[in-house]
Amino acid sequence: MSESLSTIRTKYRLLRDTVSSADTDLAADTKTWATFVSTYHPESGSSAIAIKTDPRHNQATIIFDHKNVDTDTASFIIYAYREGGPAEKVCDSTLISGKQQTDDSTARFYADTIGTLTSVWPATVAESDSAGADGVAKITFDLRGYKYLLCLFTALSSGDNARAWIAYH
Repeated sequence: MSESLSTIRTKYRLLRDTVSSADTDLAADTKTWATFVSTYHPESGSSAIAIKTDPRHNQATIIFDHKNVDTDTASFIIYAYREGGPAEKVCDSTLISGKQQTDDSTARFYADTIGTLTSVWPATVAESDSAGADGVAKITFDLRGYKYLLCLFTALSSGDNARAWIAYH
């Protein structure tokens, strides 16, 4: 009998919900596990919370949406945490909303463009976008066993609010 390997995929779920004012990036002295537990842990009650990754999956794909069509911009940073360890930056970049609408009733629009992606992650962080052609921009990376992910929006267009969605595979 032969063995087989299959990929388990998940649906998209919120990584970060409706951010309407810019987050402050982590400073060197706030990248500690203690700061994570008190400020960003899913049970901390903070509005900028991290999510616990699914240990059955080793890849994550993140997409973004905005409030306004074809005009909104945002800057984001993704951090990863291991239990007891410091924040480790995965990547950062900028986003521009397109015209492809989400299917929720609030008429939101997917980001279709990702600016220059800066990554210090020890594995490839792949970026794909439609560069203004109204598709859905995304980043994909290996989780490398990290237990939590935190998405910060460090800049937003006036009047915008942004969300980040994650799927595992």
